[in-house]
Amino acid sequence: MLNERRACRGVCFSVSADTTEARAILYQQLSGKAAATIVGRVQAAIGSARFHCDTLASCDDASLRGCGVSGNKLLALRDLSRREAAGEIPDLRRMSVMHQDEIVEALHPVCGIGRWTVEMMLMSRLGRPGQYFPRQRDFDTITAPELQAVEDRLNDRPRKVLGFRTPREVFYASLKRCTS
Repeated sequence: MLNERRACRGVCFSVSADTTEARAILYQQLSGKAAATIVGRVQAAIGSARFHCDTLASCDDASLRGCGVSGNKLLALRDLSRREAAGEIPDLRRMSVMHQDEIVEALHPVCGIGRWTVEMMLMSRLGRPGQYFPRQRDFDTITAPELQAVEDRLNDRPRKVLGFRTPREVFYASLKRCTS
C-alpha cells in the first residue's frame, strides 16, 4: 500500500511528471483558489484538463497571459517544455527506479522548479516517504524495520478522501468483500 500509484505554442507535457511540475509552477506564490482559477482558465482555453502538447499547441502566449499566467511562469513553462522535448525530464516510470538525488538533479535546472517542488512531487506522485527520513539519508541504507514503521504510520493515518478511514481499514474491507 505504501507505494500505491495513483495559448501555448511549443509547450509539451506528458501526463505525469511534466503535468505535475507545470501545475506546481502555476500554483507558486498564489493562494490555492487563485491558482486553481488560472489553471481552470488555461484548461478551458486548451479544451482539456491535461497539460499535453497536443492540446497546448493551439494556444499562443497572449492567450496564456490572458488566462492569468505571468510572464515568468510562462517562461518557466516554456523551459519545462523545451527540456521535456529534449528528453531531459524523466517520466514517472523512469523516476520510480531513480535515486532521489538523481531526480532532483534532473528537474532542479528547470526554470521555476526548486528542490522543494521536486521533493513534494516525489512524495505525492511517487509515494516516496521523504518526510520520514532526512534529505541526506541514502534510501539504500534504510532498514526493513524502519521502512515497516513508516509504512504502518502511513497506512494507519485517517484520510479525508477515504471518509476519515485509514488505508489499512479500506484495504481489509475491500479484501473481505472480495473473499465473501
